[in-house]
Amino acid sequence: MLIAKEQIAALEKDLAEAVITQAQFAEQKAEIERNLLSDVDETETVARSSISGRGRLWAASLVGIFIIMASTGLYLQLGTPEVMQLADEGKTNVHASKPSAS
Repeated sequence: MLIAKEQIAALEKDLAEAVITQAQFAEQKAEIERNLLSDVDETETVARSSISGRGRLWAASLVGIFIIMASTGLYLQLGTPEVMQLADEGKTNVHASKPSAS
């Protein structure tokens, strides 16, 4: 924005010294203003995209946590978690019943 102000000040000086005409001044000033608006639009677009990127990451994290919690809940409701306990007990019994190699 500071550069644009400096450019417009230089144009006003050139107009005052009759280096450029009023039409040239108006045309060049409009060009500076268009460039400034374009730069502002690009800056806003970059800011929006970085915010939406963080939003997507947040949403993906929440979905992942939800899937883990839902699958665990469904397994506890519909599955047979006792099988894991029985398997652990079976391993213990197998190890206890093996004769030691002495």
